[in-house]
Amino acid sequence: MSPTAGRFGSKTSENRWLLATPSAWPGVDDDALELTDPQSDDIGDLLSGVLHDWRGEGYLTYHRYRLIAQMHARLVAPLEQSVGDWQDEKIARKAYCDCAAQLAAVLGVGQARAEGLLGRAVDLMTRLPRVAERLRDGIISPDIADKIVERTDLVIDSEDATADPEGGDPVSDPLAEVDAAIAAELDRGAGAWSIHLARDLADRIVFRQQPDAVRARREAAKGDRRTWTSNQGDGMAVVGATMTAERAQLAITTVRDLAATACPNDSRTVPQRNSDAFFALLNRVPFECACGTGEACTATIPSVGELTTGTGLVPVRNKVVMFGVADASTIAGDSNNPGFLEGYGVISGDHVRDLVNEVSTVIRPLVPESMRTLADLLADINEGRSEEIASAGGDDVDAVAESSSEDAPAPEPSVGQGAEHVASLARRDGDPEGPLDAATLDLAVGQGPEHAGSQGRQTGAESPSDATEPDRLSAPASKSDSSADFTYLAPATQPADPYKPSSALDAWVRIRDCYSLFPGNPHSAFRCDLDHWVEYNHDSPSSGGQTEPSNLGAKDRFAHNRKTHGDWVDDLIVTPDGYATPVFITPQGVVIEGRAGPGIDLFPGLRRYRFVPTADAAARRKPRSPRANKSTALRTRTADKHARRQVERERNRRAREVGTAKEPSVVQRIRKARPAAPPIGEPPF
Repeated sequence: MSPTAGRFGSKTSENRWLLATPSAWPGVDDDALELTDPQSDDIGDLLSGVLHDWRGEGYLTYHRYRLIAQMHARLVAPLEQSVGDWQDEKIARKAYCDCAAQLAAVLGVGQARAEGLLGRAVDLMTRLPRVAERLRDGIISPDIADKIVERTDLVIDSEDATADPEGGDPVSDPLAEVDAAIAAELDRGAGAWSIHLARDLADRIVFRQQPDAVRARREAAKGDRRTWTSNQGDGMAVVGATMTAERAQLAITTVRDLAATACPNDSRTVPQRNSDAFFALLNRVPFECACGTGEACTATIPSVGELTTGTGLVPVRNKVVMFGVADASTIAGDSNNPGFLEGYGVISGDHVRDLVNEVSTVIRPLVPESMRTLADLLADINEGRSEEIASAGGDDVDAVAESSSEDAPAPEPSVGQGAEHVASLARRDGDPEGPLDAATLDLAVGQGPEHAGSQGRQTGAESPSDATEPDRLSAPASKSDSSADFTYLAPATQPADPYKPSSALDAWVRIRDCYSLFPGNPHSAFRCDLDHWVEYNHDSPSSGGQTEPSNLGAKDRFAHNRKTHGDWVDDLIVTPDGYATPVFITPQGVVIEGRAGPGIDLFPGLRRYRFVPTADAAARRKPRSPRANKSTALRTRTADKHARRQVERERNRRAREVGTAKEPSVVQRIRKARPAAPPIGEPPF
C-alpha cells in the first residue's frame, strides 16, 4: 500500500524499510577514513588512532544533528513560526512530538530521549552554529557540545533581538555574541577539553551576559528542592536530594569525614564506608568500624552519647571548611562578576553574595592589605632605600571560606632585603648605576611579559582571544595590568625555606588552576598537592626547580604518585598572560598537552600579582644531609631518574624549537620554551 501523498509529505511511490538494510559501515575502507591498524605495535600510533576515532565521532554527531535539524525545519519549524493561538501551538507541539517519535522508532529509544535529542540538535545547529563547527572539527566531543547547549539555554534567541526604538541599527544579538565568545575560547590551546572546563567556560560567559536571567533561574531552582529514591535492581536503591551547591559540598564532606574515622583495618572500601556513614548520619544511628579487631581498634568514631540532641548530624568536626573565590567588587555588590566554588565550579555574583551573607563565612583577602606595589618598590630602589618588601596584600581577589577561627593562617613572611635583591637582578644586564624603569623592574621581579624565570618556562605564546579580554562577556573591567601602581608584590616562599610556597603564592596557584591540571580530572585544586613540576633539589636548591608560579601547579594525589613513583614526565608552560598549560609525556614517549585552569579568565586581577623570591633564602638554608634510612644507591637511582626527566623535557623543547615534534599543536604552543636548569635532586612527596 502506497502512502497518502500530501498528508504525510511523501515524495516516493512506496514505503522505505529503513531497518531492513544492513549497515554500510563494515564495508568502508579503513584507509579511506585514515583509521589506524588495531594490530600496530606502536603505542603512539594506537593512541593517535583512538584520538582520531574520537574526533570522528564528533564529526558523525555533527552530521547527525544536521540531519535531525533539517527534519525539524521541514516538519515543525513552519508550524512554530505561524503560531497565533493555543490551537496553533497545540498543532506545533504535536508536530514536534511526531518528529521525535520517528527518531525514537528508528533508533529504538524512548520518546523522552528522542525529544531531548531533537531539542539538542536544533539548539546546537540553529542557536550555536560556531560551537557546532567545533564539534565538527573534533575540538569538542558530543557530550561537551550537549553541555554547552544546556548551559546557554538562558540566552535569548536571535529572533528576540529587537530593533533600536529610535529607528537606528538593530540591537546586537546576545546569542551570536555568546556563540562567538565560546567558540573563540574553545579554539585556544591544543589540549582536550574536559566537560568541567567547558561547563565553567560557558557559565562564565553566560553569567556576564545574562545576570538577570541567571538570577531568576537560580531562584526557581532553589524552589525546586526535593528528594527522591530510585530502584537500582539487585535489592539496591539510590537516595537523592537537590540543594544549594554549598550545602551539597558541606553534606558530602561531613559524610566523608565520618567515614574516615574508621581505623585503617576496616574491611570496607571507601565508597562502602561513605554509604554506611550517610545512612548513620540521616538516621542518627552509630557508625561502626568493620575491622573486627575489638578493643585493638584505633577508630575515632563519635559515640552515640556524643550525638547532638535534636539534630540528625554527627559533629564530626567543629567546622567544615569549603573554599570559594570572588573579586571584591562583586562581594561589595558593585558588579556581578562570577565567582568560583570548590567542588562545584563557576557561580553567579548573586550566589557569591549569598555565601558572603552566611554567618559562618569568613572572608580573607588573597594577601594582607599591607601589600606594596611595584611603583613603591621602584621608588625605594631609585631613591636608595632598601627596606624589606612588606607582606603583600590586596583586595582584588578575595577568598571566601566556610571556616572556623582555628583555621587562621600563620603570619606571612616579608621578603628580607627585597629591594636590594630585586635591584641587583634588574641591573644585571643594564646600567649598574642608572635609574630603573617599571618595565625592567617587572622583568626582574619575575612576572613580566619577557621574563623566562629561573626555569625558562614562560613563553611567547599566542595572544588571548577577544573572549578573554576585559569586556562584558568574559572579564570584568580592571586597572591596567602593566601599571606599576597596580602591580602588587608578595613573597614567594616561606622564611628561610625556598621549598615551601608562601600562603599568598599557595592560594594564588590554587585559584589560578581551580582544578587538578591532569586532563579530565575535576578534583578541586584546594584539595590537591601543589607540585614542583621540575623537581626541587633539596641538596642544591639553586640548581633545581624553583618555588615560583611558573613551576607550581595543582595535581591530585593519584597523578602526583604516578609522577613520583612512575615513569611519566611532565612540564608546565606558563605564558606571559598567566595561563599555566601542563604537558605530559607517557612512558612510551607520547607527548600530551593539557589545558590551563579557568582561574585567570575568571579573575584577571591575578595577573597583577608578582611573587618575589626571598633574598638569599636558598643560601640561608643549608643543603640537607642524606637521610639515614635511605641508601646511597637508592638516592643515586632517584637522582638519575630526575636527570633523565630533565633531559626528556629539554629534548621536547628543542624539538618544538626546530619544528620536529610529532604533535604540531604542541610545537606551536611551546615553541619558544627555553631549556631548564641543570641536574635536579629529589623532592620529598
